[in-house]
Amino acid sequence: MLLLAFYVFLAFLLMNFNRPGALRGIRLGLLAAVSGIHSIQQKFTYLQDLKHENQALQKEIFKLKVINQQLGEALLENIRLKRLLGLKDTSRYH
Repeated sequence: MLLLAFYVFLAFLLMNFNRPGALRGIRLGLLAAVSGIHSIQQKFTYLQDLKHENQALQKEIFKLKVINQQLGEALLENIRLKRLLGLKDTSRYH
């Protein structure tokens, strides 16, 4: 109810301005308010996008760590197998 009264008052106030430049201040104020709200919305959207990108990058890092660990284990196994082959080559029991 209070909001409706405010809108009626604002409409009455705006109808009584007959001079062309009279609404300029109000228009500039409203434009600044809308621009500020839009700027905040853009920053919020940007932060949400960064959050999603960060989550995707964290998943990628985890996958790469798993692959790196698997490669490290394969390297150690390769070294062990080469040592075993080296022992067989030098063994007297062929």
